[in-house]
Amino acid sequence: MLFNQLKSRIGPVVPRSAGRWGIMTRTMYLFVLTLCGSNAQSILQVSGPGNAKAGQSIPLAISLNSPNQTGSIASIQFTINFPSDVTGLAGTAGAASTAANKQLACGTPRSGTLTCLLFGLNTTIFGPGVVANLTVTLSNSPGASEAFSLTGTLGANAAGNPVSLGGGNPLTIPVLSKCDLNSDGTVNAVDVLAIVNWILGISTPPTGVNPDLNGDGALDLFDAALLIVSATGGACLAQ
Repeated sequence: MLFNQLKSRIGPVVPRSAGRWGIMTRTMYLFVLTLCGSNAQSILQVSGPGNAKAGQSIPLAISLNSPNQTGSIASIQFTINFPSDVTGLAGTAGAASTAANKQLACGTPRSGTLTCLLFGLNTTIFGPGVVANLTVTLSNSPGASEAFSLTGTLGANAAGNPVSLGGGNPLTIPVLSKCDLNSDGTVNAVDVLAIVNWILGISTPPTGVNPDLNGDGALDLFDAALLIVSATGGACLAQ
């Protein structure tokens, strides 16, 4: 912001012929330009869906955003922090890692943390983009939110020297009931009407919605009955 304000006031270049004031302003301009560039930090950011159903397996993406340091990071380390009731963590290298011929190696999850390395037997640098894809399985308990964050973020250049790398903002995912078919946070008559219409063939379930609540492979009266129990104050017994 400071750089943009200064640039708007004095223009992109101050002529050397502008006298003593011009020389001083030009020097200040170059100093701020250097300062702003040197303080720009690369960021690792975790992202995922806006919400998810209890017990659902969801994808998380770890992305590298390098505003002024793209082209300097050749290897990465990070730790993802997750709730203790989250299970089934697995990961693969993302597109930005594959493009740089890097591989993802992660340790064993311990006490709600998982540490991973992104590296390769080369000096190729990362471009911006998704460096790792993780899959996690959420708790079967709806009504809460699952929080994920990145700590211990380390970056190194091709010579093995450190590069400043931040952990970005945490990710919070609301966990909804499996019976909340329209994902509005409430199981009610709207969900019942939807499943009745789907059973009768009046409409079809949206992509990503699984109305087979009892898991028997068929959408029928038994699924509607389970949903009615939940909509009238009972527990969601969906499988």
